[in-house]
Amino acid sequence: MGSEGLIPDLDLSNPDTLNDLYWAREKQRCETDFLYLAEHYLHLKAKDVIGFPTLKLNRVQRLLWSKIADQLKRTGRVRQVWGKPRQIGATTLCRGFCFQQSAFKDHRNGFLCTHDEPTSYELFDIDKTFYDAMPQELKPVKRYDPKHKMVFSGRNSKMVVGHARNMNVGASQMNHIVHLTEVARYPNPEMIQASLFPSISEATGADDFSIVIMESTAVFGGEWFKGFAEAAMAGENGYEFTFIPAHLHESYQRPVPRGFRRTFDEGEIQKQFKVTDAFLVWRRQEMAKYKTNPALFQQEFPLSWEQSWVLPKGTLRVFTDEYLQGMRLEIRPGTRMTPTSTGLQEQLGGPVEVWEAPQPGLFYDAGVDISEGATEKADWTVVEVTRRDTLEQVAELRLHINPATPEFVDLVYWIGAAYNFAQVNPDITGGWGAYLLTELQRRSYPNIWHWRRRDDARERVSSRLGFIFTQRDKAILVSNAVSLVTQGGLRIHSQGLLEELRNYLNIGLNEWAAAPGAYDDAVCVAEGTVVETSSGSAAIESLRIGESVLDHTGNYSAVTVAGSRVVTETVMLSITGIADPLVCTPNHRLLLWRARRGLGGWLLRGKHLLPWRETGEWVEAADVRPGDFLFVPKRRGLPKPPLDDDMLYLAGWYLGDGNLTPRGQLRVVLSLQEEECAERLAGIIRRVNESNPTVWIAGYGSRQHVRRRMPGVRIKRLSYERALSVETCNQWLARTLIQFCGPARHKRIAPELYESAGLLPLALGFLEADGSQRHSARGDIFFAQKDRFLLRQLRQVLLDSGVWCTEGGCSRRQELWGLDIGAPAVNRLLAMVPSEKFRPVERADHRVVAYETPTGYWTPVRATQRREGVVSVWNLKAVPAESYVAGGVATHNCAYMLALLSARDEQSGWDTSGGPTEEPRAGKPSYLVHDVAADLAEHRPQGFILEPWRV
Repeated sequence: MGSEGLIPDLDLSNPDTLNDLYWAREKQRCETDFLYLAEHYLHLKAKDVIGFPTLKLNRVQRLLWSKIADQLKRTGRVRQVWGKPRQIGATTLCRGFCFQQSAFKDHRNGFLCTHDEPTSYELFDIDKTFYDAMPQELKPVKRYDPKHKMVFSGRNSKMVVGHARNMNVGASQMNHIVHLTEVARYPNPEMIQASLFPSISEATGADDFSIVIMESTAVFGGEWFKGFAEAAMAGENGYEFTFIPAHLHESYQRPVPRGFRRTFDEGEIQKQFKVTDAFLVWRRQEMAKYKTNPALFQQEFPLSWEQSWVLPKGTLRVFTDEYLQGMRLEIRPGTRMTPTSTGLQEQLGGPVEVWEAPQPGLFYDAGVDISEGATEKADWTVVEVTRRDTLEQVAELRLHINPATPEFVDLVYWIGAAYNFAQVNPDITGGWGAYLLTELQRRSYPNIWHWRRRDDARERVSSRLGFIFTQRDKAILVSNAVSLVTQGGLRIHSQGLLEELRNYLNIGLNEWAAAPGAYDDAVCVAEGTVVETSSGSAAIESLRIGESVLDHTGNYSAVTVAGSRVVTETVMLSITGIADPLVCTPNHRLLLWRARRGLGGWLLRGKHLLPWRETGEWVEAADVRPGDFLFVPKRRGLPKPPLDDDMLYLAGWYLGDGNLTPRGQLRVVLSLQEEECAERLAGIIRRVNESNPTVWIAGYGSRQHVRRRMPGVRIKRLSYERALSVETCNQWLARTLIQFCGPARHKRIAPELYESAGLLPLALGFLEADGSQRHSARGDIFFAQKDRFLLRQLRQVLLDSGVWCTEGGCSRRQELWGLDIGAPAVNRLLAMVPSEKFRPVERADHRVVAYETPTGYWTPVRATQRREGVVSVWNLKAVPAESYVAGGVATHNCAYMLALLSARDEQSGWDTSGGPTEEPRAGKPSYLVHDVAADLAEHRPQGFILEPWRV
C-alpha cells in the first residue's frame, strides 16, 4: 500500500505540503532535542568570530550540558550550581536551554535573575535575539514583548527577567525554569532566597520537569553563594555542584613559542592541575594585563574553587611568594602527639603536630589564637610553638574546640609545660582569651608573656599580660613578622601555617585581615558616617590620630587609633531628628534607653555593659528595635565665647546673608519686611565702629602720623531687588568676621569660636537671616542650606542651648539640607534670645519626639534594617570616654573592656554595688532589668528633669 493509502488527505506532490511536513518535523525535533535546536536555529553574536553563527557548544558547554542531562535522567529534574571563570559560555548555554523550555514547551514560566538591572536587560536580549533570528515557521506565537518579559500565548508560557536589587523579585508567579546568574554579586541573596525559592516548582518527570541553575564567578563578599555551593558539594541541599577550571576552555590556549620554558610557579601549576603549555602561554599573556591587580586574575580565571575568591581592590598580600618560596622547602609532616602531665606522648591522630621534641636548656615561645566556636564553620583555634634561638616552628595545635572547656586549658597548659614551660602569649582580645589567661594564672603557670611599652624609649616591661589586638599593636606585630620573613629568619614546617601566611592580606592603610571566609569580631561604622569633632562634623575616614571627637559625656576625647576593614553585613538605623541613617556592624554598641508604657517604664540592659550606670546602656546595634531611644549628647564644660552677644548676633547674620569685599566692606541683605532687624544690625555696627575705628598711617618719612576715621553705617533700599541692605566699611570688623566665620566664599564657625558656650545669639542671627517661620498653627522655624558642615555646626549650637531641632533633606537633586525647629523649642529659643522676626507659638497639642536631660536628648529609632553587601567600615578608639558621636548619636568605640572582669562578681555574675540585680540563670548571661524612674532618682544629679520635646 502506498503512502497515499496511509494519509489519504495529503498531497505529497504539492511543494507546500512537503514544506509544511518538513517544518513540522523540525519543530517536533526542536521540542525534544535542545542540542539540535542550538546548533541549527539559535543564532547569537559570537566572541571568537565576527558574524551571527548558531550556538555550537564548546568543550566547557558540552561538559555542563552532560551534567544537566545526567541529573535529569537520574532525578527527573535539574538542580545545578556552577562555579566558573569568566566568558566560558555557561550563561549562554543556560539562556539557550531556558529559551527552548519556554518557547517550545507548553505551560512553562521561566525566570532570569541578574545582580543589577542593566545586566538583566543585556542578558534578556540574548533570548530576544534567539527569537528574532529563528525561521518564521518555528517561531511560537508571541502576544506582546515588553523589555522585561516574553509571553508565548500559543504555548501558555512566558519568560520574565528581574534583578537582585528588587527584594521581592520572582515572588509573584510560579517558576518552572529559574536561571540565577552571577549570584556572588547579589547585594541581598538571603532576601532573594526568601522571596524566590518558595515560588520554584517541584515538578519532576522525563518531559515535564523543573529547572534551577545557579552560576557565578567568585567575588569577594559573595559568602552566601560560597556557602550554598559548598553545601551542594556536601550533598546537603539537593543541588549538584560543578566547578569549571579556566584551563578547560578551548579559547584559553595560545600557540607555544619555540624555546618556551615554564617558571617555577608554572611548573607547580602543571603538576597540580595537569594543564598544557598552550594554556600556560595564554595565562602568562593574560596575567600581564592584570599586573597592577594580580588578585583580580585569580577571580576571573581560577584553577580551583579555593583559589577563585577575589580580594578587594587595593588588597595586597602581606607575605609575597618571593619570600614564601624558600619556606616551602621546609614543609614536611610532623609526628602526632598528645600533651600530658608526663610530657608529649606519641599517639596516632594526636592533636599536636610535633617537628622537634623539647630540648633541655632551650627557651620556647607559644602563641595562642582562640576561635569563637567548636564547629567546622568556626575559625581554627591554634597554638604555635617556636624555638627562641632559631625562630623555628617546633609544634602546632590546630583544631576546632570549645575554648570554654577545661580540656582546652589542659592542652595549652601541658603543651607549654612540655616545652620547658614555654612563654605563653595568648590573644586576649576576645572573652575566651581572657578566660584562658585567668585559668593559666589560677593554675600558677609560671611564664606568661608581658607586654612591653612600645611608646617608651626603653621599652620597659609592663605588668599587663597577654596580647590585645589594637590597631597600633597589630601593626607592630605584622611589621615584626614581615621583617623576619623578608630577612629569612623564620623557619616553618606546617602547610596550614604557610597557607595562612599566603592568604594574609593588607587592605588599605593600617588594615590587615585574612582572606575571605575568615572570622573577625571587629566592630565599626560605615565609611562616610559623620563624626562630631571639636571643629564640627567630619567623615570618619578623614579623622587622624590626635584629633578630638565629641563623646557621650559631652566632652571631647582624643583619637588614639583609627582604622578600617571590609564587612559583608551591616545594620541600618533610621533615627528621628537625623537626616542620614546610621550604618554600622551588627555588634557595634550604641547608648540605648528602652521604655515600656512610655516614660517611667523599664530599662533593659544589653549584652555588653559598662561597670557604671546612667540613664542608658550600651547595646549592640543588632538588638536595637524601632521605638528604642538613642542618645544625642550636649557639649559640656565649654569656655565663654571670645565675642559678646551683639557681635555673635552680627556674625550670625553674616553667615546667613552677609558678604565681605576685599576692601573690608560688609554688606548684609534683608527683605523689606525685616526693617526692624536692619535697625538692630545698624545699631550694633554703629557701636562696633565707635569702639574700633579704622586706623591707618598717613604721610611720609618724618611726617608720618596715625589717622583714625569713624566708619559710617547706612541702611540702603535696593529697589531693583525689593530688599534692604545694611552696609559699612570697617577693617577691624572685616578681619574679626573672617577670623571667626571665614571669608565670604567659605563660611564656617571657626574652631576657636565653635568650642565655646553661649552661641545662641549667633544661631538666632543666622535663623533671622536665612530662616523663615511657617504661618500655620505649627509655627516652626525652618531654613535650608547647601553647606551641611555649617548646618551641623548650627544644629549642635542649638542642641547645646537646649533647643531641639530636626535635620532633614529638602531637595536631594539640588543638594539642599534643612533644619526644623518645632514647638515648644521655638518658644524656648525666643525666651532666651528675643527676636525681631519670629513670634512665639501658641499650639498646645504636640507629639513627643525626644526627651531632654541635662546632658543631652533621647531620640527614638524609626526603623532598623539588616543589609548584606561588601562595605568599608571604620572605627576609632577615643580616650578617656571610649566613645564618640557618629551619625549624630553616641556610639561606643568598642575598645576591649577587660575592666569588666574586675567588676564582675563570681557568684552573681555582675557587680552588685551599683544597684539591684537579678540572679543569673543557669547557662545564660546575666542581664539587669530595673525601673528607669528609680534608676534616674538614684544616679541623676540634683535637679534632674527628663523633659519631653514635642513638635
